[in-house]
Amino acid sequence: MEPTKKALQNQEVLLVEIVAAEGKMIFSVSGAVARKMSVWERTLDEKIYTAQVETGAYGRLTVPQHRIASMKKMAKNCGRKRPYYGAIGGACSYEFRVTASGAAVKIVNDATRDFLEIEGESSAIHCDEQNALQKFRELTAEDVLKVTAWKNTEEARGSDTDYIYQFGLTSLGLTSKVLNGKTKASIDLTDYESW
Repeated sequence: MEPTKKALQNQEVLLVEIVAAEGKMIFSVSGAVARKMSVWERTLDEKIYTAQVETGAYGRLTVPQHRIASMKKMAKNCGRKRPYYGAIGGACSYEFRVTASGAAVKIVNDATRDFLEIEGESSAIHCDEQNALQKFRELTAEDVLKVTAWKNTEEARGSDTDYIYQFGLTSLGLTSKVLNGKTKASIDLTDYESW
């Protein structure tokens, strides 16, 4: 039996989209994807926090005693358990890529290498208020020109599905990089001067 149009409109859909507009590249996700990513990130943060507070370490991350005390205080005051991820504090990176059916986003915890990948549907199919897209990141027109020139080099040449657009957040600023998943060639678009 086919679902009714109303039933489809009330259904949360996982949407991931990469769109070129006005010379820019816009990377967007639906609210459902943003919530899944947030829950995953928070769950992993709580696991790492608990291990760090109990043992003083998690994987390769050793936490100084004075840092553990400040982590506990912050958890008590803010109500969120935030682990220690090192001096520049970058916990996760976000990778967008074009797929045969649309686009996907992968969130990677840079300290543990744990990840969550979500392959999204096209927003053209599910365009309603509940599934509205939220802009996640954007490449400027200048960055798009750099990427286009880079993609035409011998080492970077590939199909649309070969490219991975990586974004990170540290206490110093945002990072942006494009990687060819097959050749491993990459271009760093991070504006280090703004740090």
